[in-house]
Amino acid sequence: MMNGRVIIYSKFPLVRKWLSYSLKELGWEVVLSEDPQDKIKCDVAIVEINEESDTIFLENIHSPVVAFSRLPESKLVGLLFDFEVKGVIRLSSALNSVKETIIAAAKGDEYFDEVFISYLLSNKYREIHDRISSLSRREHEIIEGIFADMTNDEIADKFNLSVRTVNAHKRNILQKMQERSLVGVIKTMLTYTLRYF
Repeated sequence: MMNGRVIIYSKFPLVRKWLSYSLKELGWEVVLSEDPQDKIKCDVAIVEINEESDTIFLENIHSPVVAFSRLPESKLVGLLFDFEVKGVIRLSSALNSVKETIIAAAKGDEYFDEVFISYLLSNKYREIHDRISSLSRREHEIIEGIFADMTNDEIADKFNLSVRTVNAHKRNILQKMQERSLVGVIKTMLTYTLRYF
């Protein structure tokens, strides 16, 4: 008995094969794609997300989305806030959990296993996401400069700012992120976001 159609967006053949096999075992028709521009009609889309650039798939899909990822939960939780992800599948997910996730998504509902529920119920992760979301585009650019190990002068030159303005942005970043040092900001960004990978 066919339950519906699932499209799997993944760059990796092994991931596509594993997910495809699991879903066929559950009675779903499976379509595979590596192209984020594919607009194939389906009941559920499974999108592999392991880095920031993978989120381009999420912006083009008009079906309920389930994320597949090897990333730690702390990074994936942000996706649930930024995009309308209906569930998460991991390599360690039991077949029954995969089934529950896909069925819920096809109905427009959400399903998360116990690990994600504990993250979602924690105020800590929502607060951190809110702090990160409060940063302006320019402040993210300054952080990118810090990640690139640029000096204040180099950051100022790159973004056509004065060094004084760069320092002001850094102070604002510290205040918004509620950190005492830029090392704390970097640690938080590496732990909780896909953006700085």
